[in-house]
Parts: sequence; structure tokens; C-alpha cells
Amino acid sequence: MAILSPAEIKKILMERPGQKIVEAAEAMHKKLSVHINGIGLADYLEQISTYEKPEALALRRRYARSNKDLFDRLSRPIDKVFAARGGSRYFPTTDERIAREMDLALMNVENGYSSKKWVETFWKNRYMDDPMGLVYMEITEDGKEAYPTYKACTDIYDYKLNGRKLDWVVFRTDGKAIFRVVDDQFDALYKKEGDTIRKISKETYINYFGYVPAIIISDLPKAGMKDIFISPFDSVVELADEYLRDESIRMIYKFKHGFPKSWKYREMCGNCKGTGAIASNTCGQCNGTGKKLDSTVSEVMVLDWPTQNDQVIAPDVAGYITPDLEYLKYSRDELVHLEEIMFRTHWGTYMAQQRSGGEADTAAAKFMDVQPINDKLSAYADAAEATEKFIIDAIGDFKFARKYGGVRIAYGRLIVTGK
Repeated sequence: MAILSPAEIKKILMERPGQKIVEAAEAMHKKLSVHINGIGLADYLEQISTYEKPEALALRRRYARSNKDLFDRLSRPIDKVFAARGGSRYFPTTDERIAREMDLALMNVENGYSSKKWVETFWKNRYMDDPMGLVYMEITEDGKEAYPTYKACTDIYDYKLNGRKLDWVVFRTDGKAIFRVVDDQFDALYKKEGDTIRKISKETYINYFGYVPAIIISDLPKAGMKDIFISPFDSVVELADEYLRDESIRMIYKFKHGFPKSWKYREMCGNCKGTGAIASNTCGQCNGTGKKLDSTVSEVMVLDWPTQNDQVIAPDVAGYITPDLEYLKYSRDELVHLEEIMFRTHWGTYMAQQRSGGEADTAAAKFMDVQPINDKLSAYADAAEATEKFIIDAIGDFKFARKYGGVRIAYGRLIVTGK
């Protein structure tokens, strides 16, 4: 059992031995939140050195569109994990009362969500954008029930991992110098006052689970790095950076160059008939120029009439300068290409458009190779099963202690056929 001594707690609060891990978790969460949730987008966009002036960067940050829609499309197949029919949940116990009470409790583990629906609603999205956050089991105020919560990595001051489980965790609280410390024995608040650490005795509770009731959200360890778990979309983050940058540039191009520019030759002042004066006085409407002053010069390019040596075709006294739209077509095709690469990188296959009949038929998407996507969906189902099992077992441990014998859980598998 991991039970912290007062000296160890003081050292943790003073020195933060796991600070690098927490900071790595926060950095991942920040970047993933930009792409998946659009949070912090403006600050994330960097100036393109030698090519972009500060005012251009400010404009791009103002009108940039996030990658939320992109990641919504990339993650859509994951819905199949929770939509699949079948599956099973079994409590290997001879006490039928325990099985009945557990089945009843799991219909509403928190705010009306069943255990599986909670995993789908809360864990699934955090699996993508906060892999080092926690699924943490809290206790109701009356001390009668345990329920799952999500703790963001930004809520964590320090923790020590033991695989996906924890030896101990220290949470930040609303009070800047007050920390919540949880180990296998106690759940307590400590106040940091200079070099002194003081336990707030009235906020000290026995940890009835007998272990830290938490699990790291992700089940994907980062290669070559101990105690770091990553998002399933980690492999496409760099591509997402490129997609975001290209899309922001394309949006600015549309604003600056996407509108036709109108032009016309300047007209003669109707007040002075082009003389610039009326009764020896400067014409007030044209300021003595003899030409009509256009009030929309910001919208219309006004040209002086050509000299006598220039040939002018009578109808061509006004028109439009149409901007080159080739870049917009190219950039759109490039974004489609990047999205396809991201989809193939993550799912191992891609979707092609096919028609079931004549040209008038509606186009339908088809996976070109179904085995990789089924393998990937199976991995998602395994991760969801493990997370729900942790929640169920924690509730069983809390309600029945040693009488609880665990749960066997299996999700249904919805097989993609490609048809």
C-alpha cells in the first residue's frame, strides 16, 4: 500500500517530484484542445516569419477557423463502439443480491447516466483531448454512494503513476495554497504556509476504497517515455497543425482577394460642367478639379480618362477586375488531401466515393480496406471496456468491500463491411 508520511507529503508539496510529467500532460492537453475543441486557437497561431507582418497575423488570428469540424469527422467512426448491439456484463458471485444491486446502481452512476453512457459521454472525448487526465471516483456527501468524475490534468498538482493507476495524487483546489492529497489510506486537505505544511483536520477522511480511486484516461503509453500516455490522435497532430495553418491562410486570401474589384473612368463634374469654376469661384462639388468626386473610392477604382493617343472602346467605360481564384481551388484540394492523409494515418484506410447506379444516384462513402478500421475500433472498444470496468469495480468495492468479486464486461462489436 502507498501511504504517505507527513515528511513525504511535505516533500511532494514543496518539490513536486512529478512536475515534468504534469507539465507534459498540460502541454498535450493544450495542443489537443486547440484542434479538437477550438480552445486557445488565436494564441496558438504563430507568425510565419519573413512572410507575415504583425497586422496580417492579427487578421489571421481573428478570422481563423478551428479544426473542430475536421476532428468531428475523424472521430465519427468511434460512435460505432457504443452503437454496437450485443455485449455482456457478468458478476461472478454466488450472492444474487450483489448482482441485482450492482445492476440497479449502474443504471444511474451519475446524473442519470448509466455506466456505459457515462463512458461514452465523458471519457470518450477526454480520451482524445486530455489523455493524462483522470477518471476519479468521488463519494456523495452522505457517504453512501461512489460515482465517477473527470479530473482534468490542469486540476492536478502532482501524481505518481503505477501503470494507469496511481500510488498517490495531489489536486489543486480553489485556494491557491490548499491542496487535496489522496493516498491509499487518507483523503485530506493540506495548507502550505511558507515552508510549513499543515493538515486541515476537519477536512481529513478515510479512503474507504483502500486504493487511490483513479485511473489515467488513456491506455496508450508514449513510446520511449515512462509515465506518459497519449491521445489516440497523437499521430495526426502535426498534420493538424499544417491543416490549421493552411486553412487560416486560405480564409485571409478569401477576404483580401476573393471579391471582384470594380472600376470606372472618372466622370465630369455636373455642377461646373468640367470647368472647375462657377462664376469665377472654385466649384464646391469638385474642388476645382472639374471631375466628379466619387464617394466610394474605397470600393471602386476610379481612373482618369486616357490621353488622345490611347484608343478607347466606347462600352468599356467601367468593369470588374476579377481576382485569380486558382489559389483558392488549390488550397481547397490541399485541405482535402491533408484530411485524407489524417484519416488514413489514424484508421489505416480511406473512404472513396462510389455510385450505386446511374449518374443521378446519390454518392455513398465506402471504406477501401475494412480490416484496419475494424482493428482500430476493436482497440477503442477495449479501452472503453477497461474504463467502464474500473468504474464498476470501484462502485462494487465501495458498496460491498471484500464480498464484491469483480465484473466481466464485453462490448458488442459492430463490424464495418465496406459495403
